[in-house]
Amino acid sequence: MTLEKGAMVFHMLRWEIGEDNFSKTLRALITQYSTKPIRTRDVEKVAEQESQQQLTAFFAQWLDGTGAPQFVNKYTVYRLGNNKGFRTIGEIGQDLDLFNMPVELRVETEGKTEMKRVDVVGTNSQYVVDTFGRPRHISIDPDNWVLKNTPEMQVRIAILRGQQLVAEGDTPGALAEYQKALTANPNSSLASYRIGEVLFNQRNYQAAANALS
Repeated sequence: MTLEKGAMVFHMLRWEIGEDNFSKTLRALITQYSTKPIRTRDVEKVAEQESQQQLTAFFAQWLDGTGAPQFVNKYTVYRLGNNKGFRTIGEIGQDLDLFNMPVELRVETEGKTEMKRVDVVGTNSQYVVDTFGRPRHISIDPDNWVLKNTPEMQVRIAILRGQQLVAEGDTPGALAEYQKALTANPNSSLASYRIGEVLFNQRNYQAAANALS
């Protein structure tokens, strides 16, 4: 899905096991494998030893599996009695029923910002957050700890697929992928450029000019 997925796996492992355990894992890997080859299974084994956590599911879903979750947040805010603030009861929905990973939730209120770590398991995961100020905005994974299916990701994937199809000589397929990118983000200048490029190579100059205008 992304050229940077290898780096993202390490980034997500850091979030999964915590900063201290991640640093210990890196030091152990350097110590044990500085002079010999290392495999993915070796990284998993060392990370489990240093963090004292079971990481089979983490590595399976991010290295053996495909795709990335797309999150939907639904919530209701209630006012608590006796001037005790507000309670937000919500649910994080996602389209991959086997996805299992902690996700950060940021609740911005009139007074201050509250952060909560929510274990997302299956298609629906509930959460409850109490705040003194009324919540103004709630965002899922605001610091991008998790590889997720966002409109930006959809644009990148469609353009990369389109470029591959152009190289294979499948012009109609490439145009369809570039159009998917524009559907995800109508303001994508790169998608418009790629469409114009294909049309120009087809000598459809007027359509190319319209695509680039």
